[in-house]
Amino acid sequence: MSADASLSHDESNRSATRDALHGNLVRALERMRTIDHRPSYDALRLLVDALVSDGFTPEATVIAVKSAIEQSGCLLRLDRPLRERVRVALVAYCIDRYFETRELISGLPPASEPIALPRSSAQDAEPSAPSA
Repeated sequence: MSADASLSHDESNRSATRDALHGNLVRALERMRTIDHRPSYDALRLLVDALVSDGFTPEATVIAVKSAIEQSGCLLRLDRPLRERVRVALVAYCIDRYFETRELISGLPPASEPIALPRSSAQDAEPSAPSA
């Protein structure tokens, strides 16, 4: 098998995995009856992890999750205030999980930790008084 064919086959497998995880999330959301429905969050976590490891951007990941929410119809059976709370909770979890997973995969420090940048010798010098 050529390198191009192998890459194409690998991408096809990853795409099939993403599609299956998306379908799992839709089905879990269809059964969602409470805002803290554990199977929905488990399915959401698995989808987000796969999207991050496949290099999806945060925006594309949120779009995929919102698509699953809409496809499931889970919000349609809720009254408007609860509908918004559930949507916000799911999207917030998606975003939090995205950055947690990306940090784990990339080895980057958590966003809450400041990154120390090297200082140049010019920055270490005492500030000079403005000239008149």
